[in-house]
Amino acid sequence: MLKVANSVINVSQITGVLPVVNGGTGVTTSTGTGNTVLSASPTLSTPTLGVATATTLTTSGNVGVGVTLETFSTLYGQRAIQVGKVGVYSSLYVNSGNHQTYLSSNVYNYSGTPTYLADGAASHYLQASGEHAWSTAPSGLIGAAVTLTERMALSTTGLAVTGVVSTSGYTVATLPVGVVGQRAYVTDAVAPAYNTALTGGGLVRVPVFRNATIWVSA
Repeated sequence: MLKVANSVINVSQITGVLPVVNGGTGVTTSTGTGNTVLSASPTLSTPTLGVATATTLTTSGNVGVGVTLETFSTLYGQRAIQVGKVGVYSSLYVNSGNHQTYLSSNVYNYSGTPTYLADGAASHYLQASGEHAWSTAPSGLIGAAVTLTERMALSTTGLAVTGVVSTSGYTVATLPVGVVGQRAYVTDAVAPAYNTALTGGGLVRVPVFRNATIWVSA
């Protein structure tokens, strides 16, 4: 019961919107923050969420982004992310002494066999138990087995390179100060002799090595 100016009003008999002039708010909807008294119960709606149509997640835990995901090997718990047609990031764990992470272009591990994802050449970067290795493969056909050749490896024992290494060419006068162990070649040596100091101004091209103090003919 509500008593107003010596009158008694049964609030249960009040219907409709209570006008502002009679003490109501006249508000039926609210999109702001804070406390707002509504004259009627609000209607709540559930927002519609977008559907991630460009990403695929398989039950094995592999993810494909913008591509129909290939079937990856699950040997040693391998998990992979395939980005587009040829980009692959994957990892596996055998034990504490053998765990591997890969970053590859146009090659993936299908049932334990490296396989071309598309026609063309392939490249592969591996991190394994603290070591790094870079490999390449010649052009091949989609679905064919890939034969990777390691081109360079970096480990705790040093750097190993397979194949021809290109070094910088200088004149004797333009050789940098350098540090011990660096290699290069000069284009103007005069009568170079192994492991001796260099004289410039000639026509001989010769590899050079930076020893503890100077560049010498190698």
